[in-house]
Amino acid sequence: MTVYGESLDFGPFGFMETYDPEFSPNPADELSRYQFDQQPEIGRWNCLALAEAFSSLLPKCIIPAGLLRLYRQNYHQHYLLRMRLKLGLTTPHSDDTGLVDALLETLRHSKIDYALFFRRLAEFDAQGKNQKLTALTTEPELLTGWLDSYRDRLSLEKTSVHERQTMMNKANPCYVLRSHLLHMSVNSAEQGDLSEFYRMLTLLQNPYEERQDMDFYSLPQPEKLLST
Repeated sequence: MTVYGESLDFGPFGFMETYDPEFSPNPADELSRYQFDQQPEIGRWNCLALAEAFSSLLPKCIIPAGLLRLYRQNYHQHYLLRMRLKLGLTTPHSDDTGLVDALLETLRHSKIDYALFFRRLAEFDAQGKNQKLTALTTEPELLTGWLDSYRDRLSLEKTSVHERQTMMNKANPCYVLRSHLLHMSVNSAEQGDLSEFYRMLTLLQNPYEERQDMDFYSLPQPEKLLST
């Protein structure tokens, strides 16, 4: 992690597709430092390590406790802001944390693809059955319960459906670097065919723009997708 906040991955690498907060790309990750849901605290630990490095320059080598509280407060604020954008919400509401937490639990227990869910959520119809969303899981009852809460939350918004969809499609990528796509690209390149590599590169340079006849690159591995 650089001093201005960028994270660098030198491997092992991996990509979380079906939502799993305990996902780690490193099989030797005994301390769970690579685990998906541990990244906020790892960021805090990095800031603490940086503060300790500078502490010898201070009159007292004491790291203010407020520094750590400030990190958590700021992280939570920015996290909620990002999640509201992904959900198409423009105004803060006191229950938003609960709505987000309930969604993540639903995604976890329903084994739903993270990127695909948010992209399809932009098409949510407050008056419809939203079969494209419920088809992502074998337990649609869990998801339907959360969608009812989401419908109620949207009723508090003043933006139009079109404005919401536009905002969500700018926050939720259509294309992500999925493991099977990466392997396909590497295998082709090893055979001397770089067409898949350049195709993926083009899509990922602007992952929010949906391109014609590129549905295959927006979906999980065929055997992992319950329905399209």
